[in-house]
Amino acid sequence: MKVKIRLIIICLASTLSGFGTQSAPASETRVDAAGGLTTVMTDETNNLDLFLDGNPAGLALLKTRDRVDLTGQWAYLDPQSPGPGLPQQSFSTVPRLTNDDEIHYGGLMTFSPQWAFQIAGDYLNLQGQSDFLDVPSSSQRYRELLRGAFNAGPFALGLEITNLEIDAAYTTGIFNANAGLASGSSNDNKTLVRAGVLTTFPENPAEDSPRWQAGGIFETQMGPDDKNIKVTLIDPSSNPFTLQRTNSQSSYFFFGPELHYEIPGRFILRFSSMITNYNTGLQQTVSPNSALVLNLGEYQLSQFQSMNNTGFFRLTLPLSGRESLKLGGGLTALLTNVDLLGAGQNVYDTQNRQQIFGSLGIGLETTGDSIWAVQFKSQNYVHNEQTVSKTPSLTSNDFDSYQIAIGGEKNLSPVCALRLGLITESDFLSQSDDTLTTSLTAGFGLKEGGFNLDVKCLGGKLFNLEDSSNTALLMGFEIAGTFFL
Repeated sequence: MKVKIRLIIICLASTLSGFGTQSAPASETRVDAAGGLTTVMTDETNNLDLFLDGNPAGLALLKTRDRVDLTGQWAYLDPQSPGPGLPQQSFSTVPRLTNDDEIHYGGLMTFSPQWAFQIAGDYLNLQGQSDFLDVPSSSQRYRELLRGAFNAGPFALGLEITNLEIDAAYTTGIFNANAGLASGSSNDNKTLVRAGVLTTFPENPAEDSPRWQAGGIFETQMGPDDKNIKVTLIDPSSNPFTLQRTNSQSSYFFFGPELHYEIPGRFILRFSSMITNYNTGLQQTVSPNSALVLNLGEYQLSQFQSMNNTGFFRLTLPLSGRESLKLGGGLTALLTNVDLLGAGQNVYDTQNRQQIFGSLGIGLETTGDSIWAVQFKSQNYVHNEQTVSKTPSLTSNDFDSYQIAIGGEKNLSPVCALRLGLITESDFLSQSDDTLTTSLTAGFGLKEGGFNLDVKCLGGKLFNLEDSSNTALLMGFEIAGTFFL
């Protein structure tokens, strides 16, 4: 069973929110602790705001005050199979690793009547993982972000710059059937620039009046994005040789429109459609020459395009003076196309994926006291691959994932809340890789004056349904704090 660290994080961060009203301050650790009910419960980290969809202009429209948000989490997976398997471990300051492409609430955020600024960064350490070389590695990721936004009345404008650095060291061992790995490392550094715009209509609506928000995002990279890899290999004759490879990314852009409708305290609806495009290149040299690996001059390796269409809703139906029925769900259609090119720049392989994500949840909330809910999520996708050669071929694979989560939160006092959750997830990746993961989450939250603290613990087990002896233990811990200035 080949288990990636992302499986841990699916269990660690299939999540819940909801401590008080929609504008209540919260952390994504608090959201995670109750077991995965993101469709049902709402707070500032999970309210379908376009800022949470990655639009930097939304920073100027947040209903909060100057603050510092800090997060830390640790996750561990220990394979229990009789065969070889490396423990997988992660440590990070990323609030939610299942959606770590965006920095939302984090670092220092400061506000004036029209301006807003954010300085943030995070760190991610992964051990026992495999990248596209299919060699176990330990990697460290450093990310820094500078974000600014201006509220000009009818429009809000935002700009952010993100720098990303990833360094990895490969584990000594087997490289492939023909060579061993004596040592190896890689590094990657890139800088991204994103711009966003938002408009609210009608302008300056009353606190309880319906309102629309429309906006858009555009992102590109500054300068080159090169991943440099250097490994020392040993061939069957025990002669070492060095492989140096550069994987480059160019022509990257990410953009799309988004729309948000809200009846405060009752209904939220959000749509977005995002397009991603980039090309990858490859160059590798071998010294001294080896029959096992070829020297390759620089050439374009692939062309990637995707479209991600999403829609989410939240509905609150009052049942009595304090009780409300909470409903929520979403649907995402992700369409991707990858053309693989040979050294002659001819397309020899085309890969297409049609991926559907669905979610639906229902819960009961007692204002100021508790909320309990159940949620269903699914991920279904078909991967088609068409080889263009002397003997063309077409293959198609179907992958499915289903998750049920039950959980909730109980306010023990005006300043303390307890959270519990149970998550069961089934992942079918192939006839030999059908897994079932069950995990239990527990946590608590404290809020006192200008300080919030949220804690979460997780324990669980992963089973390979095709091999009962192939299991893995899951453990995790998260802590987050918010300091209001």
